[in-house]
Amino acid sequence: MLNLFSESDAHLIQRTLGGDPSAFERLVDRYMQVVHAVAYAQTGNRADAEDAAQETFLKAYTALGSLQDRARFGPWIVTTARHKAIDLVRGRQRRHDLVNRLPQNGIVEVDFAESERHEQLREHLMALEEGPREVILLHYFAGKNLRDIARILQISRAAAQKRLCRARDTLSESVMRSLSAPVNAEKVKVERKRRIMAALATTSAPWKAAPPLATGASSLLAGATAKWMAAVG
Repeated sequence: MLNLFSESDAHLIQRTLGGDPSAFERLVDRYMQVVHAVAYAQTGNRADAEDAAQETFLKAYTALGSLQDRARFGPWIVTTARHKAIDLVRGRQRRHDLVNRLPQNGIVEVDFAESERHEQLREHLMALEEGPREVILLHYFAGKNLRDIARILQISRAAAQKRLCRARDTLSESVMRSLSAPVNAEKVKVERKRRIMAALATTSAPWKAAPPLATGASSLLAGATAKWMAAVG
């Protein structure tokens, strides 16, 4: 199996800026679960976290040329994910307030049997402080170890471990079992990546350079410029 970390973030960014679309796909593979976990830590909602994750990668792709320290792509995209998720939550709250002021004429049917387990898990997770919540989601949902979590969040390994222990101590055994139980994990990742890459396929980025002029056209332009300079000189 290809090791996703066989190339550095900086090298993949360089390849992306050089016109290799497969390089950014590798970055999506590398950080997709991390971005989704960070977004979920803010939204507490799978659908909103998916939307925030997609917006995060679109933002990262279009702004890639402005990233000065390419080795810090991981912390940069995590910060972007937080901001996108927070913006989405604020917008959702505004829409919720508006809907509550409208007359309710219909009945919304909900499959409680299907959503009850997730809703209980969501409530327990969102009751945690933000720090422990991010760490436990990165560990269980994104499959990251303490070293990776510390690097991504720019904290010490000891701090990451402390937050994880705090989250584990707070959550009940049943919740911990739910976190540990994979539910179509690979299928979810494939579909998540498909949506992100589909959105990126229709996205233009300001850092993309115009195609170089052909040699003949370049020579003609140079000759015309020289004549103009001689005429005004």
